[in-house]
Amino acid sequence: MAYSSSTFPLLSKPLIEEEVIDVAAPLRLEIKTKLGGGAEIFKNFTFRLLNSLLVNEKNFVFCPLTTLTSTACLIAASEGQTRYELTTALFDIDLQSNDEEYALIKLIRKCFKSAVHDKEGWMKAPSFLYVSERYPPLKKFKALANKYFGVSVIKTEFDQKAVIAMNERIRKESDDCIDAVIKQVGDGINMLLIDTTFFCGLWKYGFYQIKPSIFTNFNDTRSEIDFLQGFGKFRMGFNEKFQCHVIELPYNSEDTRMIILLPQQGFQVFVDTTANFVNQELMDLISASNLRHKHVEIWLPKFRSEFVISLKTFFRNFGIQNIFDSVHANFSRIVNDAENQKSHYGLFLGDIIAKTVFEVSENGFRISAPDDLVDSITENTMDMFRCNRPFMFFVVTDVGGKDMIVFHGVVKLL
Repeated sequence: MAYSSSTFPLLSKPLIEEEVIDVAAPLRLEIKTKLGGGAEIFKNFTFRLLNSLLVNEKNFVFCPLTTLTSTACLIAASEGQTRYELTTALFDIDLQSNDEEYALIKLIRKCFKSAVHDKEGWMKAPSFLYVSERYPPLKKFKALANKYFGVSVIKTEFDQKAVIAMNERIRKESDDCIDAVIKQVGDGINMLLIDTTFFCGLWKYGFYQIKPSIFTNFNDTRSEIDFLQGFGKFRMGFNEKFQCHVIELPYNSEDTRMIILLPQQGFQVFVDTTANFVNQELMDLISASNLRHKHVEIWLPKFRSEFVISLKTFFRNFGIQNIFDSVHANFSRIVNDAENQKSHYGLFLGDIIAKTVFEVSENGFRISAPDDLVDSITENTMDMFRCNRPFMFFVVTDVGGKDMIVFHGVVKLL
């Protein structure tokens, strides 16, 4: 049952007045179980979005970690039914005390920090919450959003000048890795959340050379593109249920790797088979425990994928309505103060825009070349992984002993 601030008075106490510290009181067993080590609470959103994108998009890449972290900022900004919808839909958690809210926020922050802490220089993830100048955000909320969620809260007038300023800020804070995201803003918008993520991982074993070769697209057209050629010992396997080859390519980052799923019978057959992915089925599919080390010659397309999406429709289908409703949205923690308890009336979220830029290049900590292989390996005993047709990929990292998907994507057209 949905709660309100009056039902649970503790939740009306502004989080921004408190330092997010170790939980002072015992949590309910249900909350402890759901929070677990952290990675589990991201799965529901990750798989629902993946299944949606598989049906509707050609090429895509997305970072669920960035969007869920910035959206958690909205939890800290909201009250009552607005917050209830966010926490139950995204994390299947009904918060009933400040302690439980603190625990959730701490865990989200821990997951985000764990995923990005050793990727400085090749992962950028600036997020921005733009708020109309009619609703000036409290300084304490701005500080909280930046410290715990990596979200910059910025006052603006939603006009064409603001669009130019938004894109320039994104370009600057991503070190020129991400260009224009916003083309225009709709009438009546007074709050907008923008997530941006750039990733170009440094391989643990870089590729030996670049060669042109043919990639067969989903529509049977053929493109000549640059392929990265490498040699080495990689975890590899074949999944009978989903009829796809699987290979794991480690990055030069603790417990972070790229998993590639290369369908055997054509990508649409694969999509039809995976249309209703069960969470555990996919985690088993990309688990290293189901792969074996093999000596492999690998051919991987060199590519840059840029993907922009409005998440408003997806969030609504997910059961999140109030944040987009000018009458029912309750973002009282952003603007309210002791003197004016109604200053948030009319403040609602216009949209959530996410842009992800993902690059695959030859750069690696160490080059893996044929001479690196032991003398006993010959062409007859070396497996070939030639990624020359549509494929799905994931970037996975370890958080608290569990795999967490940082990126998922599909390449069907090059």
